[in-house]
Amino acid sequence: MFGALLSVTRREVRRSVVTSWLVLGLCLGLSLGLCGPSTRAHAQVGGVAFDPRGEVRLAELLSEAERQAVREALPQPAAETAQASGLRVVSLRRLEAALERQGEAGKSLDCDQLPGELRFLAGLHRVDWVLCPPEAHDIWLVGPGGGWKADDAGRPVAASGGRPVLELDDLLVALRYAFPQQETDDFIGCSIDPTPAGLTAVERLLQQHRRIDATRAGPLARALEQAAGPQAITLFGIPPDSRFAHKLVSADYRLKRLALGHDPAPVPGWKSSPDLLAQRGAVGRVPQQRWWFAPAPGALRVSDDRTAWRIDPQPLQVQTARRGADGEPATPATREATQFAELATRLLPDVVARVPIFAELQNLLALSLAAEIVRNRAEAADAVADNPTDLVATPSWRPGLLLDATRLPTWRGPIPRQTAPLAQVRPGGKGAWICTVSGGVDVRPDDLVQQAGALGETSPLPWLTAPSTDPTRWWWDATPAETGAR
Repeated sequence: MFGALLSVTRREVRRSVVTSWLVLGLCLGLSLGLCGPSTRAHAQVGGVAFDPRGEVRLAELLSEAERQAVREALPQPAAETAQASGLRVVSLRRLEAALERQGEAGKSLDCDQLPGELRFLAGLHRVDWVLCPPEAHDIWLVGPGGGWKADDAGRPVAASGGRPVLELDDLLVALRYAFPQQETDDFIGCSIDPTPAGLTAVERLLQQHRRIDATRAGPLARALEQAAGPQAITLFGIPPDSRFAHKLVSADYRLKRLALGHDPAPVPGWKSSPDLLAQRGAVGRVPQQRWWFAPAPGALRVSDDRTAWRIDPQPLQVQTARRGADGEPATPATREATQFAELATRLLPDVVARVPIFAELQNLLALSLAAEIVRNRAEAADAVADNPTDLVATPSWRPGLLLDATRLPTWRGPIPRQTAPLAQVRPGGKGAWICTVSGGVDVRPDDLVQQAGALGETSPLPWLTAPSTDPTRWWWDATPAETGAR
C-alpha cells in the first residue's frame, strides 16, 4: 500500500513511480517523533511511537508525571504572542533576519532551542493566505494564531481550540525540498511494503481458510500477522528521520486504522469499511482497495496578479480506487470503498478536531504549498532578470539561511524501518470473512500552484496593516477594523 505520499513534481527530475500496497486488511503501525524531554513523549505523536532501532508500534499513554514534564519543558509564549488573533501575519523575510540575529557569528542554531515565538512561528495554527506583496519583496503567511500549550500526548497545540501549531522545523523541510541542493526524488512520500516471502505465506494461509465463522476470526487474524512478518518502511524526498516525515506517516496510519475499524469511530455517523461491508452482508474475498488523502477541489486559489493565494481551511479529501495487479490504483472501486471515501470526506472537518494528526497533515500541506509559492515567485523573478524586455517586474524574496542545513539543522530522530502488521478479519453475514486494504496521502504542491483556481470573489482579500518600520518585528496582527474586502 502507499504508506504516505506527499508528491512534488520536479521539472528537472524524471518522474518516478513508487507503488506499495497492503494486502487483505493488514494495517501497519508507524512511528512518530516529537520534541520534548527525555520521556516517552519524545517518541510519539498521534498515538504511535518508535524506538531507536526503527521498530514502530502503538504508543502507550503518558503518565501524569510525563505529561507534567512535557508542559514544563515547552517554552511559554510571550504575553503579546499569547493573545488570540484571527489574522496573524508572519513575514518570511523578516523571520529569516530574526534567525540570523539568533545565530550571530555564523554559529549553528538548534530549532528546538530557539525561543518559542520562532520555534512555533508566532503561534500560527493554520495558514489561510500566502501573500506576496511586491513592494515588500517578501512572502507573508497569514492565518489564525495565539498562544500554545502541550496536550496530553505532549504535542504543542493552540491554547484555544487545541489545533496543532505550525513549526519552523516543518517549514525548513518544506523549503529545502522546494529548493533542492542536489538531485532528489520528485515526490515526498513513504512506502510500507510486505516482503515477497510474507505475501506468499499470507496467500498460502488464506487458501486454507476460504470461509470462517465468528469463532475463528481472532485466531485467523493472529495467524495472518505471523505469516506476513515485518513490513518495510521506506521514505522518499525528505529526510526520513525528520519530524515532517514522522507526521506524514502518522496521518496515514491513523486513516488506515479508522478505515479498517481498528479504532473507535471518532465522530457520530462514522462507519469503517468493514462496517459498511457487514451492513450489506458481504461474503467472500473483497477486491483489494486503497484509500488516500488528496487535495480537495478548490484547495488552492490565486488572484489574477498571482500575489494572493488562498488555502482552503479544509484542503483535504479521501479518495479511493481498486488496487490493480501491478500495485497501481485501478478503477472502479467497490461500492463500499466509495461509500467510505465519501463519508470520510464529508465528516473530515469534524474528524480533524478529534484526530489532531489530520490537522497536522493540513498544516504540512499548507507549508508545502507556501514553499512552492516562494520558489514559483523566485523563478518568476529570475525569468524577468534574464529577459530585460519583459515589462512586468516580479520582485521577490529568495531564502538564504532557511535553506542552510549546516547552520540551521532540522530535528532528527530514529528512522522508521519496519513495523508488524495488524490483521483485520471480520465475519460476514453468512459466516464468510471480510478483507479490506487502505492507502496513504497524495498531494502535488507544484501542480497545485501551477493549476490553482481563480480567486475571484470567493474570498475577500484581507486588509493587513503594513509591517512595522522596526525591522526586528517579523510578525504582527491585523485588527478587525483593519480587515475587510478590497
